[in-house]
Amino acid sequence: MRPPSEEQAVQQVAERLAELLDLPPSAAGVRHQPARASVDAEVDLEGWTFVVEWKGTGAAAPVAMAAEQVREFAAQRGSHVVPLVAVPFM
Repeated sequence: MRPPSEEQAVQQVAERLAELLDLPPSAAGVRHQPARASVDAEVDLEGWTFVVEWKGTGAAAPVAMAAEQVREFAAQRGSHVVPLVAVPFM
């Protein structure tokens, strides 16, 4: 089974975050980042921003690097920013 594309995955992440916060999927504002950015997207929900990095594999090395990227990006953005790495089959 092939993992979803980055765009599909980010949309699924946004919908799942909204569900976890008891909000409708339409409440999630998704901003895809340009390829040169260190994260794939930002998802805004109820005053919080989730910075999302999607990896098509769950292998340890790429996930660890992605975790560091989103952590650094979130730290630069200030409070109410949550770093998030998503992989298939979580």
